[in-house]
Amino acid sequence: MLECIEHTVQGFNAITIRNAYLSCTVVPELGGKITSLKAMQTQREWLALDEQVGLNKANYADDFTRFDSGGWDECFPSIAPEVDFPIAKRKVNIPDHGQLWCLPWQVVELKTSKSAIIVVLQCEGVGLGYRFTRSLKLGKSAKGLIVNYQLVNHSDEPIPYIWSMHPIFAVTPNMHITLPTRAIEFATDTGFKTFFNTQVKHFSWPYQSPLNHHLNLSHVMPYYSGFASKMYSDRLSTYFTETDSFEVELSCGDEYCGFRFSPHQVSHLGLWFNYHGWSGNDLPAPFVLGIEPCIGNSDSLRQSIENKEAAILVAHEQRSWQVEFFIS
Repeated sequence: MLECIEHTVQGFNAITIRNAYLSCTVVPELGGKITSLKAMQTQREWLALDEQVGLNKANYADDFTRFDSGGWDECFPSIAPEVDFPIAKRKVNIPDHGQLWCLPWQVVELKTSKSAIIVVLQCEGVGLGYRFTRSLKLGKSAKGLIVNYQLVNHSDEPIPYIWSMHPIFAVTPNMHITLPTRAIEFATDTGFKTFFNTQVKHFSWPYQSPLNHHLNLSHVMPYYSGFASKMYSDRLSTYFTETDSFEVELSCGDEYCGFRFSPHQVSHLGLWFNYHGWSGNDLPAPFVLGIEPCIGNSDSLRQSIENKEAAILVAHEQRSWQVEFFIS
């Protein structure tokens, strides 16, 4: 089975591509948001979608928290908002979670064959002269979705940036988060230090509370734990060769999903833990997990530049990278 279905989701035009193993739904008008990643064999929906928030069309520079419905967005060229940021000899305001989520994307190619379906979506940045392209490829017998990214700078000036996938996963207690068996370092944040009552600035994955051995970051915590923390790995290329593949996995019994990518293309991994710990609006805090392959080691573009971890796209440069989403 290999199908491409054009339909609507909550009143918005959507495209669903699916085979016997995996179904993926994308809504181009809503920042290219992926609203569903479903395992067809078990009917497990891996992405969290907040029905209380629902899907709504945003205007540029709207408050992200009013539209934070889950799913999978793309963050670029910053995650944190930036006011009067100097890029390409001008000052630009970058909304919270970047420019892409609040802009409509265009479907520039929808290619179907007996062996695969490819959906190519594109978005032009605001005030920066770049084009962001993301293609989704699903093979007939594949248990994974190949996601190819292309970034083009049309301007005569360099563009510094950070990028992050922002998929929010529906989780339950005791699901397991698996990283490669190497001592990968993560930087802590305020939420981490407050919850674990520590001043630790870095730790090797997985962190286990010295006061409560049941609290181990590789396991999803119990409901209403109140833990909310965003953390970034060190630069992954320091741990892996150019031929290595980095893999992060979320599992529940025999079922699992995850991401696979080159640590020399995608430089960092971000993890957003929100176990009923934080809400950006008046609604109850969700119980979700963000697994976020990214380029840059901070939500703030300014901070990533200061840390010398931001990327730079020089004038008229084109850059590409690839991430695979896989399921059991």
